Amino acid sequence: MRGLLKFLAPTLGMALLGCGERPHEIRVVASDYALLAPDSVSAGEARFSFENRGRVVHEVVLGLLQRGKGASDIVKAAQASVRLRDLPEHYLDGPPFGAQFAWPGAVSRARVTVELEAGRDYALFCTLRDSTTAPQHAAIGMLHASGQVRPRCTRRPDQRMQPTSASELSIRSRGQGGGHAGIGGAMKRARQFRNRPVLPGLALVGLAAGAASAGPKLPKDPCALLKPAEIQAALAPKATIGPGVPATDMAPVGVSCSFTWGRRTPQWGQSSVTVTVLDLSQAYPGVSDDQLKEGVRAEAMAKDATITASQIAGVGDAGVFKFEPRTFNATGEALFAAKGVYLSVQFHGGDPSAKDKVITLLKQAGSRL
Repeated sequence: MRGLLKFLAPTLGMALLGCGERPHEIRVVASDYALLAPDSVSAGEARFSFENRGRVVHEVVLGLLQRGKGASDIVKAAQASVRLRDLPEHYLDGPPFGAQFAWPGAVSRARVTVELEAGRDYALFCTLRDSTTAPQHAAIGMLHASGQVRPRCTRRPDQRMQPTSASELSIRSRGQGGGHAGIGGAMKRARQFRNRPVLPGLALVGLAAGAASAGPKLPKDPCALLKPAEIQAALAPKATIGPGVPATDMAPVGVSCSFTWGRRTPQWGQSSVTVTVLDLSQAYPGVSDDQLKEGVRAEAMAKDATITASQIAGVGDAGVFKFEPRTFNATGEALFAAKGVYLSVQFHGGDPSAKDKVITLLKQAGSRL
């Protein structure tokens, strides 16, 4: 959702260091539209890094929450377009500590270092918009409200420092830096993420803001949602399409599978179809089904010079088709609230005329959920 569905990051990479003089390294990952970050960290000095795996520009603003405030307060202020400097009047305990900025597919070279207090909650959120008339990203769920800052750990003098968590991302492409306060230099898109589907992302980790969908059973084999013959019939009658390749980096948020064919082209590389299923309870905890539906519909109506979007009828509870000329991505997405999942089928190498064909594949995949 350009307004709602531009948040999700397929995976979160983070590393929390144990006792020692060095700060905790906390990685925050953005997608369209979601923020992934640790749910619980140790008190003490922490250094935040930021990666944008979405297809629009994102930022992450870090601040201390007032006691008793949480995700619903962040969303409410963003919906009211409250200015950053006025957030202490709504939910922040003082001004924000800082912000990091990154172009799509890039890692910010800026770092924000903060002394975390035990027993306090912290907020991460994005205040950017996709257009002058679009809502702030935080208004459609691009936020993270930490649940716990544990007391600072202690260690014996002879105890070696060891990582307490090591779910690290392998970052293969680094661009020029993104700075603080939402200002940064240009960054080149990481090629490895170019063909990833645009995924939804309200609050990937947040405090309760409404009834959450029941946790579904994600497909054990996402490649079984589409058959190579179906893709061939719809998109490439003369091509030979082999078995799909499942992704291994999305659990527990979701699963995906990619099918590729043909020669690489100078315009978009190799043609592919990627089917992705997200667990709503993992991707959007605390977000109601009505909020998710509203976000999908808002994205379909959003005005953006870089993308064309329209609503899809007859598949799931709400659906949207999008085409991005700069990436040659034609994507169909649909919300299946009763099943607790969000489904995406993306055709890389497509054009606007592929709409009906992509929707056909989306319906075929949806029938097998």
